Amino acid sequence: MIRAFVAIELSQDLKEQLKGLAARVRSLHLDGRIPRPESIHLTLKFLGEVDRDQITSIQEALRESVRQFEPFELQVGGLGTFPDLRRPRVLWIGVEECQCLWKFKQALETKLEALGFSRDNRSFRPHLTLMRLKSAPTPELLAGFLRSEAQNGRLGVLGVTEVQLYQSVLKPQGAEYHKLVTVKLARPSRQVD
Repeated sequence: MIRAFVAIELSQDLKEQLKGLAARVRSLHLDGRIPRPESIHLTLKFLGEVDRDQITSIQEALRESVRQFEPFELQVGGLGTFPDLRRPRVLWIGVEECQCLWKFKQALETKLEALGFSRDNRSFRPHLTLMRLKSAPTPELLAGFLRSEAQNGRLGVLGVTEVQLYQSVLKPQGAEYHKLVTVKLARPSRQVD
């Protein structure tokens, strides 16, 4: 059995932007863990424990669900916390909530539900996890940082051209992710003059 999830990998350019943001977060000396920019991704669905024999059927479900979608772009920027600023456990970077992403997520949910994976009960809040906090800093410190970063505006663009199935391996120094499957979105149809 493996722990698995479906996600969108970030471009190299966006990962570089995240390095600069991570450095600014480190300067706050918060008690928490910042993942390596290479391991940050946009999670679409956590599958939990999966038998290795299911990987082929999951791959086919991903192919079926993304078949109708052409590549699209999402704006990335803005910071926030889960569950809120008074009791922050996660510092996140926002990802645009657009109709295309919502439809994309629903198509994945439908195909994966047919394989026995239950639908997510929580509302989908697209984000990139920047830091998992071990203890809460003073709300004023975090609020001030969020305000100053808001002036920087957008962090970048996330081009969605494919979706991945990842394995998550939990280790004392943090989770390690291994790409198992990549499925490309449909190519745009060419128009003939």
